[in-house]
Formats: sequence, structure tokens, C-alpha cells
Amino acid sequence: MLTKDRIDPGMIHRQNKVSQRLALPMTPAEYCLKWVAPHFPIDPDTNKRKRGYREECKRQLSKATKLSESTINDWGSDLSGHPDDPRLYHELAMADALRDVIEKGARIFE
Repeated sequence: MLTKDRIDPGMIHRQNKVSQRLALPMTPAEYCLKWVAPHFPIDPDTNKRKRGYREECKRQLSKATKLSESTINDWGSDLSGHPDDPRLYHELAMADALRDVIEKGARIFE
């Protein structure tokens, strides 16, 4: 049985940080900017992202939300036509937090 004096304060702090983060909504555009954009730099000649950004963004959003790429495509080129659904924002926030944990965990073994 765990007693209050045996609980790691660092663990509680980390859990609180994750809980606070999951409470923050994340839009599809924010998710793509964080997880896809770093792999598709802006082309200085056209001032647009390199070819393939939108397709990869749709793939990543589809993985995170289990929505079809066709549905995500219907949101428009800038993703502004997405449904204003708190569940969507929460799913993206959870996927974002999980990817952060996986990424940070992978760095431990490098």
C-alpha cells in the first residue's frame, strides 16, 4: 500500500503537467505545425511549404483522430473548415502528449 510519504513528488508534478496539457485544446492546424511542418521547410522562392506537406498533414491527422483522409481533405487547404468539436481538439491534444512522451522516451536510449 502506498502512503503519502512514499509517493514521489516528481511523479505527481509530471502527472499534473500532463493533466494540464490535456486540458488545452489543439486544433488540426496546430497539430500539423508541430508534427509535420518541421519536416517540410518553407521554400524561400515560393514562400510555401515544400511539396507533400498537406498530404503528410492529412495522414498524421488521420492517424491521430481515426478520421479518413477524405474527411480531413474536406476541411480545406488551410484546415479551417474542421468541425468545431471539443472531442476533436481533445483527441489531438492526447495524440500530441503521447507523441511527446514517445519522442522523449526514445531520446533516453540514444
